[in-house]
Amino acid sequence: MPTSTIPQNRLKELRLAQQQKRHHISAIVARDTVTVSRWEAGTTPIPPKFLKPLAEHFDVRVGYLAGWEDKNGKEAA
Repeated sequence: MPTSTIPQNRLKELRLAQQQKRHHISAIVARDTVTVSRWEAGTTPIPPKFLKPLAEHFDVRVGYLAGWEDKNGKEAA
């Protein structure tokens, strides 16, 4: 599975929608807030091993978080 840069900052959008701070996300994946910030900006890809715990936290599909599909589970264009 390739690493993922998230289109349209999905990680950041999900985090802000739930009114969470970066430190909440960093605690879930045991990474610092700078790393989470880089993931949100798309400057550093999210390693595949972190996609599932993040998707579960936000109650979305891994494919949606990774940008492989839309919210309905259809392949992203």
